Order: sequence, then structure tokens, then C-alpha cells
Amino acid sequence: MTEKHLVWHDLITANVETAKRFYTQLLGWQYKNEHAVDFAWSGAEADYPLIIASGVAHGGLIEFPNNQPAYWLPYFEVGDVDAVAGKAEQLGATIERDPFDVAGVGRNAVIRDPQRALFCPHTPSHDYPPPHGVFLWDQLFTPSIQQAMEFYESLLGIIPPVTPSKDQTARWIPILATDKMSISLPDVERSGAVLGYETDVPGLGHVEFLTDPGGAHIGIALENKDQDSEFKNLKLNYSSSTQPS
Repeated sequence: MTEKHLVWHDLITANVETAKRFYTQLLGWQYKNEHAVDFAWSGAEADYPLIIASGVAHGGLIEFPNNQPAYWLPYFEVGDVDAVAGKAEQLGATIERDPFDVAGVGRNAVIRDPQRALFCPHTPSHDYPPPHGVFLWDQLFTPSIQQAMEFYESLLGIIPPVTPSKDQTARWIPILATDKMSISLPDVERSGAVLGYETDVPGLGHVEFLTDPGGAHIGIALENKDQDSEFKNLKLNYSSSTQPS
């Protein structure tokens, strides 16, 4: 396995229409409906809204009615999904869905790491280049930084960007691009989202973390008017650093 790119993201949510309105208002996303025959969580057929930005698909929205908060599911490109799933289990992870094929897309599995963060290993069956410029990177919030780093380095050969968390359930949080210089708190509150904390990423810019109306956590990378932003040119392969570079 030589390529460890994050190549796709799915939002698992109980209300796709609410999510679509929120991300359109906040980030200007557009959508294109496709009819899919398989998803991360089921083999049922359903409409699958693709996230479109600059004419390119970057992810999708999956409606999965339940009583749990929404969340983003990242896909890592790997050479052999079955081998990754088998090794993940040996390392203490849980296989939430065994490897499965999606026609014209590739082979996937759904894995919950030892700190309970969900992710998908993915082997594409096409030669399209992975999208970039919208999902900039994913930050792993975990109660055990050392254990998380050891797991992903052993499994995928990567050292992920990590942040300590008091929550005992780890999660991957996507950092999303925008051309805005600030986020309006009243606008966020009117949309049903909750603004969290903010931080500066050295050499890149300012990130605001918030929770969308369905409960999914995201970070918004804001443009810095005082310096040229590197966010939109960022391509991260998680090779040797705990910070985006």
C-alpha cells in the first residue's frame, strides 16, 4: 500500500434535505442525485446526492434514519481492502461491515478503530483522480493519541493529524474549504448548527469548529485576508507528520 489519500467522504444523517440546505447556505455546495445500489451501511437502493463543487464530485449524503447524531465517514484509498480489514481486526478494531463491492466505484469496508472512530478503506475500480480542494484534511479527535497513532501507522502506514479529546469515543472531523473570512454566529444559530471553538493552524490559517444541524462535527478553514491562503492547494497524504502540510 503506497497511496493513503483521503479520496471520499459520506455524511451519514437522518435528514438529508436539512443537511443539503445547511451546507449550501454555509459553503455554497451543489448536489447531483444518483441512484445507488449499495451504501456503507446497507445494500438497499436509494437516491444518493453527490456533493458537487467546481463541477467535481467530492462526497455524498446518505440518509440513515436512527436516533444517533450525524457524522462524516472518511474513505482512505488502499491497495487491498480485504487485507486491511483483516489486519485491522488483529489490531483490535471492529469490522462494522465486511468488504463489499460497488459497481463502477470499487471495494469498501466499514471499520471502527480501537477508540471507536469510523472509517472506510477503499480500493477504486476506476482511474479517476481523487478530488481535492473541498475536504482539505481530516483531524482525528481521540482520547488516546499514542494508541491512535500506533494503530494507523501499523494498519495504513500513516501518522494522522490528531487532537486530544476528553470524549471516550474518537471521531474523524473533516476540515472544509471556504472563501469566507469569517462565520456569522447568528447565521450559524439560525441554521440549527452550533459554533464550537476556533484555532489557528500554523502556515495555513484559521479553523472554526462547529456542529451541523444533524449533529455532525466539522471544521471550516477560513481565508486569511492578511496572507495568501494555502488551504485550497492543500493535498494531504498523511505520510510522516501529525500536522497538515
